[in-house]
This record gives sequence, C-alpha cells and structure tokens, in this order.
Amino acid sequence: MAVGASGAVVIGVGLVAGLVGALAAEGVYRSIYGKSLVGQLQDTGVIQAGLLKGR
Repeated sequence: MAVGASGAVVIGVGLVAGLVGALAAEGVYRSIYGKSLVGQLQDTGVIQAGLLKGR
C-alpha cells in the first residue's frame, strides 16, 4: 500500500504518540501499585483483574 509523505508523517506521529502514551500509563500504574504489570506477571504468573480495573 502506497502512502504519501503526509500519510507517513501522520503514521509516524501516531506511533510516537502511542509509545509516549503507553510509557505514561505504565508510569502512573507503577506510582500507584509499585510495580509494572509485566513485573507482576513475572513474579506471580497472574495479573489480578482488579488491578487492571484500577481497584
């Protein structure tokens, strides 16, 4: 699929914004629960559903 120059810019900005948003969300989660979802999964093998909902 061919993408023009403006389309490539939009895609690039979207990818960067998605990455920054994911890192910000991970930082908020760590500040509340003290560890990342991946860290919890490695430690316990389970991610509690309540933590995903913010409870």
